[in-house]
Amino acid sequence: LRGNRYDAREAADQMIKFFELKHQLFGKGSLVKDITINDLDEDDIACLKTGWIQLAGKDRSGRQIMLNLPGLRTDKCTLQNELRMRYYVLMSALESEETQIKGTIPVVFAVGDMKDKFGYSGFFEQTKIASAVGLILRFCCCCSICYSIT
Repeated sequence: LRGNRYDAREAADQMIKFFELKHQLFGKGSLVKDITINDLDEDDIACLKTGWIQLAGKDRSGRQIMLNLPGLRTDKCTLQNELRMRYYVLMSALESEETQIKGTIPVVFAVGDMKDKFGYSGFFEQTKIASAVGLILRFCCCCSICYSIT
C-alpha cells in the first residue's frame, strides 16, 4: 500500500503485477515464499557476481542508492538471468522499511568502459521489474557522456 499511496485499487493491481512477474521468473512454487539467494541458479549467481547492479549505501536522506554499471554486463548472462538477478537485488533492498518509504536513487554510469556493449537490450523488461515490485524511484542519475575539461 505504501508504494501506491494507500490507494487500495492501485495496490491490488500492483499485487497482481508482482505475482505475475514472480511466477514468470521463478515458477509456480515461488508464489508462496520469499525469493532468497538459494532460489537463484548458477547462471543467475554468475550474473550477480559481475557487479553491474549494486546496492551502494544510502544518501543523506536515507534513500537506497542503486548503482548500475552496464559496462560490466556479460554475454554469458541471458536476459532471464539478468531479470532474476535484478528481482533478487530489488527485493533485498525492499526488505528495509526505510527504503519502502523513502525510495531509491538509481545511478547509471555508462561512460567509457562502462558503456553498455549490448545496446541496452532488456532495458524495458528491467524497468518493468522495478514497477512490478513497487519500487519508488525518487530521482535517477544517468551518466552517459563524459566531457574532459582542459
